[in-house]
Amino acid sequence: YHASHRHARKKRQGMVVDSPGYGFTSAPVKLKTLWWKMIQKYLCYGVRLNLILLCIPAHRGIQGQDIKVLEELKYFNKPVHIVLTKVDQVKNNEQLVRTLNETSGITHKFGHFVRPEIHLVCAEHNFGVPDLRSRVGLAFELDHYIENFK
Repeated sequence: YHASHRHARKKRQGMVVDSPGYGFTSAPVKLKTLWWKMIQKYLCYGVRLNLILLCIPAHRGIQGQDIKVLEELKYFNKPVHIVLTKVDQVKNNEQLVRTLNETSGITHKFGHFVRPEIHLVCAEHNFGVPDLRSRVGLAFELDHYIENFK
């Protein structure tokens, strides 16, 4: 991803890192634990880390493991955006509204580091993807993204 910096007229570069799954991966528990330790180390020392996207399948909704991850993430003082993925797999609008309300209620308890907006996306149909790309691009473009959203 490259974002043009409007004032300096130079290209900004950023990197999107997809970490190993913490929830529904078919990997041994020891390997998942190793992955989580690796992620924690990156979060501690990743000084250029501007944004964390926590992706949750919308048809499953926020669950215990997601809440545990949020509990851990609050110590790193990095902005977290919740992304509900695969919205096309939600059975009906009522279920989607219920999932949004539950997710919003839970994430609200975590305070300032979890952003209040929840992104709804479906990569297969490109639904919500442009908005999410804009948010990620903003994190790359601004030197002080974290301070701007506190």
